[in-house]
Amino acid sequence: MAHGAMCKMRLATGDDVQRYLNITGNSLAKYCAGLKSSRLKLITVAFAGTFNNGYQEIGAPNAIFDGTSVPAAVYVDSSSADDAAGGTGTQEVTIIGLDENDHIVAVPVATGGTTGTSSVIKFKRIFHAYASKWGAGNDTVGTMYIQDDVAGTAKFLTIVATYNETEGSAVFCPDGAMVTVACVSLVITTSANANAALLVKHSAINVNGVGADPELMYREYRTTTSSGGTHEVCVGINSCQEGAKITLSETYKGAAEDGQMIAHILVIEDE
Repeated sequence: MAHGAMCKMRLATGDDVQRYLNITGNSLAKYCAGLKSSRLKLITVAFAGTFNNGYQEIGAPNAIFDGTSVPAAVYVDSSSADDAAGGTGTQEVTIIGLDENDHIVAVPVATGGTTGTSSVIKFKRIFHAYASKWGAGNDTVGTMYIQDDVAGTAKFLTIVATYNETEGSAVFCPDGAMVTVACVSLVITTSANANAALLVKHSAINVNGVGADPELMYREYRTTTSSGGTHEVCVGINSCQEGAKITLSETYKGAAEDGQMIAHILVIEDE
């Protein structure tokens, strides 16, 4: 599983998404050209490190937060009092998730050290969180949790002390939206082994009413030293149904390799 510092997620909205699509110039850019910018959101997930032997989810969360029936606020807590306003550590954490209106949002929450502080809005799902404002130290001082209440009865995401990202990177499809993995880029950063290869796959699992055999679709991407160590795929258009959970898993083929992965997940929200 990716450590906190090696797995990142960011959210872009509106015109920033259009600018990205215009640069790529792929079929998605043409498809989205006639859409209102307000409907477009782009989630970028980046991973760097040693790829695992056997597929493992990148940044698997501690547990899945489920507010689909009753949306709820989430809390930010730290093991150190320095992660608070006026402290040397993290003074603000931004949470990416699905709000009670089925919109993907990035919400800043001021930290309160060892006293849990609540998000202003209510969430149906949470995807990821990262430190977005610091004191003099520019890193978290204690271990930070995104949890269900002040006491931390259930802890969903973790920012390890001295790092600034949680381990969560799953994305849930909003109601009425089209969600697609728009582009995946893979780079081998060490190539000591002949024909070294890195593989990433994305999976979309229907989590609404999952039974013994949940609906699953996935695609796999691969880069090798013979292709210059870099491989970029414009995935095209495929849609995931409401509530589906999209994850990214990484592995290597042959011998262990260090690499980087960047995936862009495009969301076209319902008006």
